[in-house]
Amino acid sequence: MKTEEHGVFFKIEENSFLHDGDSIWDGEADSLLSCSQLCARNAACKSANFMADHGACSLLRQRQTRHAEKRSHRQGSFYLEKVDSASRISKSLGTSQSSAVPSCQALVSESPLPSSGVYWINPDSGSQANAFKAYCDMETDGGGWTLVWSYTFTNYNNFMDNSNAITPRPNWQVRPVVECSHLDNSSIE
Repeated sequence: MKTEEHGVFFKIEENSFLHDGDSIWDGEADSLLSCSQLCARNAACKSANFMADHGACSLLRQRQTRHAEKRSHRQGSFYLEKVDSASRISKSLGTSQSSAVPSCQALVSESPLPSSGVYWINPDSGSQANAFKAYCDMETDGGGWTLVWSYTFTNYNNFMDNSNAITPRPNWQVRPVVECSHLDNSSIE
């Protein structure tokens, strides 16, 4: 079994389950951490499902990002996806004006697991002085969507009334993504 030299990172989604008939291993694990360690130790493992109430762990060859149609909501389950070393490097893309990307779609192409949020965009790829912040939706229909306009009405009962105010700056609601901490391979024998 080959392990990664600098450890393994996982993106974890609670109450999410990937239906995949091509599992590498199905068995028991005492905890989410134990299941993640089993996946980390297996180079063929790309993701895993952990059912907390049964202590069941399934190591999978596929990632949900490539097979979103096989994903479902299941209470008490955890979906773990191994984050490639390359994505750890590209994670900084769009996080500053100097690392601006041409579009939200480009961010999806260059980074395997970007989460929805505010990123720096530079559509002309010229001077970084032209870069601006934009909200990128990375979950709807494969991700890569740029929020163009957001507004909030203050008078819901009278939609057409002039008293309705529109918020000039969006107040973007970003769901936090829980990521498992670094697993140190020096403790793995």
